[in-house]
Amino acid sequence: MVNQLNKIIHIGLKMLEKRDLMLKKQDETIKVIREESEKTRQVVREESEKTRQVVREESEKTRIELGKIIREEEEKTRIELGRVIREESEKTREEIRMLRSDLKSYLDGRLERIESEIEKIKTKLGMT
Repeated sequence: MVNQLNKIIHIGLKMLEKRDLMLKKQDETIKVIREESEKTRQVVREESEKTRQVVREESEKTRIELGKIIREEEEKTRIELGRVIREESEKTREEIRMLRSDLKSYLDGRLERIESEIEKIKTKLGMT
């Protein structure tokens, strides 16, 4: 019976040693996992910051490009608008000239008829 107890104790001690070894390996594994997790988080943070920086730089480039395009388009529009305004102003001036000429011709004709009629009336009245 002492032999059996001795065997049981010996086996129990071996089991305790294996359990302690297993716990030690678990602790090491946990430590490695924590270290690797921290490294991964650090890499992710760095890459994220790089990505944000690239996005900021690209956004700035895009803003500058858009500003340049807008200024160019504004200038083109200003030039085209000036041209159209000049053309339309000239057309309007020409139409006004034509209307004035027509009105002058009409009024000159009327004035001549009136003067002619006045001359006839004066003649009949004996005033000339």
